[in-house]
Amino acid sequence: MKTVLMSGGSSGIGKAIRNILTCNGYEVFNIGRNDAEIVCDLRDTEALEKKSQSVAKNP
Repeated sequence: MKTVLMSGGSSGIGKAIRNILTCNGYEVFNIGRNDAEIVCDLRDTEALEKKSQSVAKNP
């Protein structure tokens, strides 16, 4: 299974893209400030790196 790490997948065009990817067999992890698998502010690079590594180790 292919994995996608994306931001902006909570609404609008990003949500539509996320749905298409999921329907095509991709495992999608969304990064966002509120409604996401990885809840993080993209400006906080240290927190983002830690949370992304956590998802990579425990999909």
